[in-house]
Amino acid sequence: MSLIHVDSRKQLEQIVTALHKGNKHWLVVLYFHTPSDRRCSPVDRIFQDANAKYNDDNMLFLFIDTETHENSGIVDLFHVEQVPYCVILRDGYILQKLAYADLQAFLVTLDECAPIIYNLHADDNRTEQQEHQQKQVGDSENQLGIERLVNAAPVMLFIKGTPSKPKCRFSKQAVELVRASGVRFGFFDVLRNATVRDLVKEHADWPTIPIVYVNGEFQGGLDILRENLAEDPQYFQKRI
Repeated sequence: MSLIHVDSRKQLEQIVTALHKGNKHWLVVLYFHTPSDRRCSPVDRIFQDANAKYNDDNMLFLFIDTETHENSGIVDLFHVEQVPYCVILRDGYILQKLAYADLQAFLVTLDECAPIIYNLHADDNRTEQQEHQQKQVGDSENQLGIERLVNAAPVMLFIKGTPSKPKCRFSKQAVELVRASGVRFGFFDVLRNATVRDLVKEHADWPTIPIVYVNGEFQGGLDILRENLAEDPQYFQKRI
């Protein structure tokens, strides 16, 4: 599937309507950019590469030029106030809304967790044995996807919301602690995907969010993170 340059809100609505008529899950990446803004150029290339990698009719990458007057309705619809900006939709629901500050980290996460957040419908006519086999394959793929996700960055935070807009005080405190340590980190917003949230909790054997991983190894939640950094301010630097 080639990149689609959307020229109007009507065109976007037609694309979404056509996807809804299908019998499969779908994922749409809306990328808002401005050709004259130099910050967009490197992100443009990243999205082009992602589109080439995930070449499937049920996963679309839509480029939306914010300088095009006909796209003002889409810009207003998603409350886009700066570029580059990205909105991830799955089956009509928003998974992520990311501004420039968070976009680079999430693109790494998207690359690693795509097997989880993008699953096709299986044939409804499968036999019971086929259902069982499919579940075993699905469980294996989910486990592999989680392993890749927790290893997506040397420090990975699973939080509610984004680093710039955390949705709970515990996630906010975890982000502040990691930022204060001076290390770069990736993140995943568990509010956008219940499947990923449950799989990460199961993988870590930890009941609450936030969850912290370093080099793919579970470190704990907020309290443990706070204690580790209090004991050793170089906690992260010594492990990555």
